[in-house]
Amino acid sequence: MEPRVRASIMKRGALAIVLAMAAACGSTGAADHGGASDQTLSARYMRHHLAGLPPLGARPSTPRPTGRCLISWLSGPVTYAVYPDGLVIWQRWTHAGAPRIIPNGAKARTTAFVQQRLTPRGAQLLRSQIKAAGRIRRFRPDLLPASAWADRTIRPYIPTHYNIAHDHGDPEPSRMPPPAGAALARYSGFLRHAYQLITLSQAITLAHAFAKAGISPSEHAPGGVLEYHNLNGDPSVDGGLNMWPRLPGANLRSKC
Repeated sequence: MEPRVRASIMKRGALAIVLAMAAACGSTGAADHGGASDQTLSARYMRHHLAGLPPLGARPSTPRPTGRCLISWLSGPVTYAVYPDGLVIWQRWTHAGAPRIIPNGAKARTTAFVQQRLTPRGAQLLRSQIKAAGRIRRFRPDLLPASAWADRTIRPYIPTHYNIAHDHGDPEPSRMPPPAGAALARYSGFLRHAYQLITLSQAITLAHAFAKAGISPSEHAPGGVLEYHNLNGDPSVDGGLNMWPRLPGANLRSKC
């Protein structure tokens, strides 16, 4: 799918979120967020709602999924990706786009996707149940038998990469306040092609630079998407940016 169209679909699909069912969460454990010294953020940065972006110094979740996803759905009230090795990355969202599933010990403000691990046979069973149900709202990994699970604990999932894409008009770094303009100007591929893959560290650094410049994402950006509007400083020429987690091998709607 052409990158600009994909970003637009991602945004519109996420904005149409409605939640038809709730899910319980009572787990222990949290992903490695690095040393305390790595997590020191300015007070200004901490006040910003960052739509599930992990804190500064966070490291990607391990182990990483292996193999192409079996089935995925990345827009709507439930998003998920199921992998052959049993990893399930998923989340349920509120009407406003906030995560419903918050693992014990995690913070809602920095939570986006969560993860659990099935056995490889359990992953195939879940895939079969999803296809048989034919409805996204029937995604219920909690209903699988105990034998399907390798680790039922719900933990935060921290991605290795994020996507950044233009939203409407191209943002112009020269018209943005420091240090935001200089931070965005580093991504020449994004500025040329309206789409680029960046690392987790780069995503956090970019959001941090925007926050220092007083640029906030939307307060209600759903689905782990950070939406920045009017970066050019002129409402009539909207230079915007969307940034969202990249799930390995997963598409918006995929039978894989």
